[in-house]
Amino acid sequence: MQIQQLRYFLAVIDHGGFTRAATHLGRTQQAISKSLRQLEAELGVRLLDRESSVPRPTAFGHELARFARQVISDETLLRQTLQSDAIQRSGRIRIGASPTAAASRVATAVEALERRHPGITVTITSGLQAELLAALADNTLDVAVYIRTHPSADDTSGIIRETLGHESYRIIAGHKHSLCAATKEITLEDLTAYPWIRGSNSGDVEAAWREPFESAGLAPPHFSIETSSIEFCRTLLEHGRHLTVLPTALIGPDLASGNLVALPSSQFEWHRPLMLAYRDGPPNEALLPLIQAFHDTAR
Repeated sequence: MQIQQLRYFLAVIDHGGFTRAATHLGRTQQAISKSLRQLEAELGVRLLDRESSVPRPTAFGHELARFARQVISDETLLRQTLQSDAIQRSGRIRIGASPTAAASRVATAVEALERRHPGITVTITSGLQAELLAALADNTLDVAVYIRTHPSADDTSGIIRETLGHESYRIIAGHKHSLCAATKEITLEDLTAYPWIRGSNSGDVEAAWREPFESAGLAPPHFSIETSSIEFCRTLLEHGRHLTVLPTALIGPDLASGNLVALPSSQFEWHRPLMLAYRDGPPNEALLPLIQAFHDTAR
């Protein structure tokens, strides 16, 4: 049984026949008649008296009509509750976001949420995948948005996850770096000649970065510096000697201005999913419009 079939059935009753119902619904009379015969076959009862000039509900039809009106009313109310911006929400929502997620999606979604529902108070906490999921499980966060670079850590029970999109990782250099002047694609040998900066907790992105070197029988370049500070990393890259791997969304303005450059190497571009996670169970009042804001941002 489908809601569409219930709508067809009520339209035939309320509009006095298949022809008028078809006109009202913008469907053909044959499509409506076929759909209702399928419904009768599925239920094993006759719903309409087709022998009269105007189809009338049988005893079973009257019972179905009562049920159908309630179902459609509930479905309409549900759609309004989930989708209507006219319903003002209030409350507090605690969001944990990785730096890239905060730069690329969270700010836009929160701005939309604030505009539509000014009664909602938002708290933003920075973190990476593992710590955000732990805080979510401990009920110190309501929502986590992060790049999934540690797939095994994403198996936390009691957590619902949605993919909002994908983020691109590239080899990044400062605009003064000698490789930025290359007129051909960068080779593995080119990359081994320079010092590298390792980002903390880069997960399987680092493994993917090592794989081309190891497949070619080359030792991967040595990471001389490790940092979790994007500000430090950006400053050091601008000095012109170091290379690193970063998600491009995190440094979008730097790439647009030319201060930083994504080096042209097809072997060194990876995509990782951007995840939205929240606890399983009945949501608080502020969660639904926030999720909707993220969905709108993703679109």
